[in-house]
Amino acid sequence: KRGAGSLVIGMVVGFLELGVVLAAPVMGYLISRTGIRVMYVTGIIAYSIFGFVFGCMEFIKDDQWFLAICMVVRLFMGFATAAFFTATYALAVHFFPTRLASVTGLLKICGGAGLVIGPLVGGYLFQKGGFILPFSFTQGILFLFGLVVTWILPQVDTTGPATSRNVCQGHLMMMLKVPVLVICASFQITVNLVLASADTCLALYLS
Repeated sequence: KRGAGSLVIGMVVGFLELGVVLAAPVMGYLISRTGIRVMYVTGIIAYSIFGFVFGCMEFIKDDQWFLAICMVVRLFMGFATAAFFTATYALAVHFFPTRLASVTGLLKICGGAGLVIGPLVGGYLFQKGGFILPFSFTQGILFLFGLVVTWILPQVDTTGPATSRNVCQGHLMMMLKVPVLVICASFQITVNLVLASADTCLALYLS
């Protein structure tokens, strides 16, 4: 509809993940200064705002401006995603230090459930209300969730013993010297590359 080719579509989709890659190390550095609670809530609310703005992109008539602003908005959505996920796993470490594997598995299950239900809900809302309705509905729920979390999530001490005893001191680059971690990271990159490529190609083929 906007005259974008497959490469541009892939760039629009991938700019969110680019934002995550760029912001994740920064969020890991800042979380001990801002606090887990602040970063968690800020990430949720910021993502909901940028997600709603992304849904309003259909009102931009010029195709080139539309695509350029979409990429910028998706990049900032990636920044918010990095903040949210960094704080999520920090909360898991803080509250469940002895059951971290189980909690991480549960978080992955919830994420997978969202990826299953999301396309169904998004497709239905798109048919009923066009491009803006799925983003208005889902991001509105996410924004309200962020406000609720602001009230119910207790302040987390990032300097106390509950956190410090689970933190490995040292530079982040030192982790690259661990062979098992490098193998796992490479496998994770490969799997996500395949999945992301398949999603983009399938959407283009079905359209």
